[in-house]
Amino acid sequence: MSVVVRKMAEFDWAQAGDLQRADLNAPPQPGFVIRHQHRFTAADISAFATMIGDKNPTHHDAAAAAGAGLSFGQVIATGGHMVSVMMGALSTGMDKLWPNIGLGFSSRFRRAIRAGETTEVTWTVTKVEHQTKLRGLVVSYEGTLINSAGETALMAQCDVLIPDGKYLA
Repeated sequence: MSVVVRKMAEFDWAQAGDLQRADLNAPPQPGFVIRHQHRFTAADISAFATMIGDKNPTHHDAAAAAGAGLSFGQVIATGGHMVSVMMGALSTGMDKLWPNIGLGFSSRFRRAIRAGETTEVTWTVTKVEHQTKLRGLVVSYEGTLINSAGETALMAQCDVLIPDGKYLA
């Protein structure tokens, strides 16, 4: 798994090693981008579906998925799997820079993700505001999960809290 975080210039964390949060002490700004690639394998799709109790054959059996009448042609990822990949990419990308707590997440499915597809997650900061009541910065992100054909499979919005004292104003 490789997470690339862009802040003024691009950082590839796999190559940069573990930078200390103190070295990157500015809060996020609108336009800050987190990118992540993820490959959905048939085995991972089935294992995730099993873990969450989803017995829909389109997540476990290629023949059933091909005959579902929905033109999938093969095993497809559960919605929960797609959302989890997006949430994980955001959490991993943010945690390299700021400790954070999720406040809310919403999503809209647009396309199925088939087994074997490599997808790209992109999260972009749209708004940053200090919330005195929450004692920190509320950072709003908009995100997409793009399939192998370059189509948007999932659109999402997420708000996270960076507690006061965990960034320099």
